[in-house]
Amino acid sequence: IGKIGINNATVYLYTDTNGYSNTSLFKKKEQKEKATEEGSAPARINRIILNNVNFVVDNQKGHKLFHFVVDELKGKFDYGLLGGWEADIHLKTLAKSMAFNTRRGSFIKDKLLEGPFKVSFDEGKGIIDVAPNELKIGGDPFIIGARFDTSKENTEFTINIDAPKILWRNASALLAPNISEKLNMFNLTQPIHAKCKIQGDMGPGGDPEIKVDAIIKDNQLTTPGGVIDNCNFNGVFTNNYINGKGLTDENSAIKLYHFKGSYKDIPFSIDTASINNLDKPIATGIFKSEFEVAKLNKVIGEDVLKFGKGTAKVNLAYTADIVDFRLNKPLVSGDIDLKNADVSYIPRKLNFTNTAILLNFTNNDLFIKNIHLQSGKSVVMM
Repeated sequence: IGKIGINNATVYLYTDTNGYSNTSLFKKKEQKEKATEEGSAPARINRIILNNVNFVVDNQKGHKLFHFVVDELKGKFDYGLLGGWEADIHLKTLAKSMAFNTRRGSFIKDKLLEGPFKVSFDEGKGIIDVAPNELKIGGDPFIIGARFDTSKENTEFTINIDAPKILWRNASALLAPNISEKLNMFNLTQPIHAKCKIQGDMGPGGDPEIKVDAIIKDNQLTTPGGVIDNCNFNGVFTNNYINGKGLTDENSAIKLYHFKGSYKDIPFSIDTASINNLDKPIATGIFKSEFEVAKLNKVIGEDVLKFGKGTAKVNLAYTADIVDFRLNKPLVSGDIDLKNADVSYIPRKLNFTNTAILLNFTNNDLFIKNIHLQSGKSVVMM
């Protein structure tokens, strides 16, 4: 067949709640039966062109809905001697729905996808490979590759997505509402580099396995607790933190590695920060900072205490619940060490010089050690 053109049409693949599908007619026959049929070689199509075609995969049993309005698709096929084919495809389509779980909503909803694909099919193995290539989604460039295993009863898929330069809010808008709603509590002003791997199958079940890696450099992070400047870190998200416990919010985790930034000019670092169980999130990490104490004036104001010279060194490990994206009732262990500081107690106009104090946190207790206070010629040590 030289060319097939389909215009102004709808292709609707439907599976009901019992698993019966209107594609049952096209299921592969047994190889033995197929070999005995006269003239059973499949037809070869050299080119296919689609214009204004609705393509819908509606799986009621699996709670999956994929709906694409194909504005234009052009494909050219080459066939191998031992079966299978390779195709060069150019696609322009609107994604009305890409819901791996309709109860959670759609990815890339109402986004335009445009770009080329190089697709190959191994008939013996039933594998469809989509070679990595640049595709625009909603105007942002992505490098996308995929593999589909049609030999399985429920087609298994792996989709790899690489966004070398994308804004946080643009990336959030591509995700399902249950994820984007949480991500929109935060923002990064400069583009980030993000990679995403999605694995699952077309059968009944919940969400696919999702893993996201992101690299953030020289950015400004806005959080419900404030703005962090000069922000650098590597981030990882997974909804399969412990294998075998399900692909759920409860088994999801966020890891931040080598986090560095500054809050109101106070630099700090967190070597590894973790947020486990997004259903009832718990944050853990080790917070480190070393700074001139005068920078505390911007944080706490100057109505009660005003700091002059001196340094502070902070090394704290923490565990805390997260309520409304803020740390709640943290358990803290570690030290805050204040040295050679000048402090003024504004309400009483008391000035202290060469102040030193060590705050030692041990989860349930606070020990105040090595206290040195000097006012004029009077010195108190405790």
